[in-house]
Amino acid sequence: MDNAFFAKTFVFLIGSQIPFSFNSRFIPQDQIIPRIGCGTGCHIEIEQLSQPEELPAGWRRVKVRRKSWIYNYETKGKEQVGFRNKNDGITEGWNYAHCTNEKFVFSITPDLKHQKIQDVLHKGGQNNGEPKFQTVYGNPFEQWAKLCPFEAQEGVTYLNKMRKNFYAYVQSYRLMEAANEKYDNRDYEGAISDLTKAISINLKLSRGYHNRGASKQKLNRYESSIKDFDKAIELEKDDSILYHYYNNRAWSKYNIGRLKEALTDADKSIELNHEHKNSFHTRGHIKHDLGDMKGACSDMNKSLSLGSKESKKWFKGEGKYCSKQKLVF
Repeated sequence: MDNAFFAKTFVFLIGSQIPFSFNSRFIPQDQIIPRIGCGTGCHIEIEQLSQPEELPAGWRRVKVRRKSWIYNYETKGKEQVGFRNKNDGITEGWNYAHCTNEKFVFSITPDLKHQKIQDVLHKGGQNNGEPKFQTVYGNPFEQWAKLCPFEAQEGVTYLNKMRKNFYAYVQSYRLMEAANEKYDNRDYEGAISDLTKAISINLKLSRGYHNRGASKQKLNRYESSIKDFDKAIELEKDDSILYHYYNNRAWSKYNIGRLKEALTDADKSIELNHEHKNSFHTRGHIKHDLGDMKGACSDMNKSLSLGSKESKKWFKGEGKYCSKQKLVF
């Protein structure tokens, strides 16, 4: 649509308080949103039946026909259904919009008497001022926006940006899932490739950095893995996840001889989770190499008590001295 031309026409029509002027043989579908959600597996298709009209008191309206559909998971097809009023799923009515007051109404009667008038923006709370586009509210904002395109510009820009971010979020997590599968199949290079793509889409994807670091760790690229763990720790705020990151960074540092730094990370991991067997196992190795044999035996014993098979192997190998010197408690 030519916005400049539409804007001039729009101003004229508001001033004259007459119906919009369109070819009577063609009802354009740009004054309604053609489809809205109504719940899981449910959507409502909307057909425009009239030209938009200017009404007294600042309202605009357009006649519409709504068809309700629900997805049948058995037949894997959609079915036309009725809801609260037990009809055949087809309802005719009017979309009303007040552009200045930011209000929307869908009415089955050609007037606004006894109708529930909806705000198209959230009032108060953490979402104050944001568009009400969610299914639970019936998406009043986007239906209103079609009749009030100029007043809705800021909200439409917000929604476009939010959806772009959401789609990027979904795409990045699909790449994460693909990388997880490759990691499980020991295709670490493939996992690194997918995770690098995921991170390029979402630069704040803490788990993406962590998982890429873990993949590099499997390939003995410890220096590079530490950089990824550094970024993951910087971004992650959830302690229930963060202890994994500290433990894995400790393991990479341990493998390149940065023992004191590794011990600090292992201590932090255990501080965040006292029941993580791998953290005690990691710290046991570090203490062993630092010459703290008693501490090493104690940590390996704790790891073993938490079910670590690796610690069990350690006691049968280089940790045999623990039992000989009675350092297992």
